[in-house]
Amino acid sequence: MNIENEFDMLWQVVDKKTAKQVALKAFKKNFKALYLFAKSQNKTIGQVYKDWKYGEYKSRGFLDKQNNLDKSKLQFLCHLATWLNGHRWEDEHFIPEPEAEEIWFNTSTGIMNMGASMGLEYNEEEESFPSYKKRVLQLVKSKFGSIKGSEHAILSTRH
Repeated sequence: MNIENEFDMLWQVVDKKTAKQVALKAFKKNFKALYLFAKSQNKTIGQVYKDWKYGEYKSRGFLDKQNNLDKSKLQFLCHLATWLNGHRWEDEHFIPEPEAEEIWFNTSTGIMNMGASMGLEYNEEEESFPSYKKRVLQLVKSKFGSIKGSEHAILSTRH
């Protein structure tokens, strides 16, 4: 096994290509631990880095809704040498829940669409929006049994 060839394969999947010689030195220093880790995961070193990179991008908001990378955020990603010297392949990533705007009851449009899909029409001359929202929530609860989130918080949200 040629360590420099292994490094070249890893370098191919790195998005922030800076300080290559420093990264190579760190790779040689940490190769054994990284190789054993990758082997224990039945992955190549490049796959380990790609998995870490995806978790890092996802947890830090570097990806849009279609999982495309916002390259302007790469400045906030650690260099490969830092990743290697810090044994960052052992990191666990927190992947946040979908953003609030993705949940139907967090926007007036979402509430109106849900109400319309369940046969409830909204007429602003006859009913306040909070009253309409409450009717929609009650119908959803009666039909589906529960709503994700606190009902009090949902009803108190302004639209």
